[in-house]
Amino acid sequence: EVQEIAAGLKTAGPFLRGTSPVRSGLAIHMSSTASFVFGCQPMTNGFRYQEQLASAYRPLLEAQLRPDMVDPAADLGSYKVVVSPFLPWIGESGLQARLKTWIEGGGTWVAGPMTDVRNGDGAKYTHAPYGVLEKWMGVRCRYQIPAQPRQFAIRWQDGSQQNGSCWYDGLDPRGCNVLARYVEGPLEGLAAVVEKKIGRGRVILLGTMPEQAGFTTLIKSICSSAGIEPVAEASPNLVVAPRSGKGGRGWVVVEVHNTGGRVVLPKPARDLLTGRQLEGEVTVAPYGVHVLKF
Repeated sequence: EVQEIAAGLKTAGPFLRGTSPVRSGLAIHMSSTASFVFGCQPMTNGFRYQEQLASAYRPLLEAQLRPDMVDPAADLGSYKVVVSPFLPWIGESGLQARLKTWIEGGGTWVAGPMTDVRNGDGAKYTHAPYGVLEKWMGVRCRYQIPAQPRQFAIRWQDGSQQNGSCWYDGLDPRGCNVLARYVEGPLEGLAAVVEKKIGRGRVILLGTMPEQAGFTTLIKSICSSAGIEPVAEASPNLVVAPRSGKGGRGWVVVEVHNTGGRVVLPKPARDLLTGRQLEGEVTVAPYGVHVLKF
């Protein structure tokens, strides 16, 4: 296996050295500060930051949206959509001010749940449940309920219904568009997901984390409206990484679940590892790897 990997790196080396990963325009915030805050005060029973963050990242990766994981200090200029789940303090590294400018310039920010609910010392705000989100969104957070011991259903604008998870903020919309409402329990009738246009951009606030299918559908719709589409038509167990640069343009395709999969090529490509010319739908073997140059 070591010899096989070494031979592959040697064969594909010029292409890999001459190219860089292509950013999709989608990013997800991850924060060591958030990890420390939730480690000290989980806020809901059994909450583990890394696991919850992975539950937001993994479905987008499987949908071939290729999100970047970025620190709050990262520059947002190359992104069109930024998702910030479980980011209790948005003042980290001056993020709050930079976010406002980026949104007003045309960016789309998906915030929550459990975002903007603590200050830099990990303390709750005294003026409101959120630091600035009520003011930004034109909304009032009426109630907050941890997702224990039960879950509550939400209904989207198209009539589809599913459970929320993790945390429940009951939102009273006073100047924003409602995308989903609670349909049962003590929050029935209150908004679960709201949207507000700010400048040339917009903010979508999640009062709860929708189930995976609903979350994926929501983010895909948001990305599509921002001009971000899946990088490939491929099985969810494939990592498809576009690369581009002086060395040309192509994909690195890796099967990660040991089950095999398929990917559809937009144009004929040469597999640098085997020298074969491939086109159309390509079958990828369990743990298979292809370095494709278009």
